[in-house]
Amino acid sequence: MPMHPNDLSGSITCRARLFCVFHKNLNKLLIYLDLLDKLLMFSLRKKINLMNTHKE
Repeated sequence: MPMHPNDLSGSITCRARLFCVFHKNLNKLLIYLDLLDKLLMFSLRKKINLMNTHKE
C-alpha cells in the first residue's frame, strides 16, 4: 500500500527530523520557563523586602 505524501510516520529521517524540531522547541520552552521563574522570584523577593521594610 503506497504511503500518503503527508504521512511522516513511515520515514525514519522524517521521524528524526520531527524529533529534532520537538527537542529544539522543548529547549526553548525550558529556557523561557526558567526566565519566567527568575522574573517571578525577583518580583516576589522585592515585595517581601518592601513588606519587611514597612514592618520596621
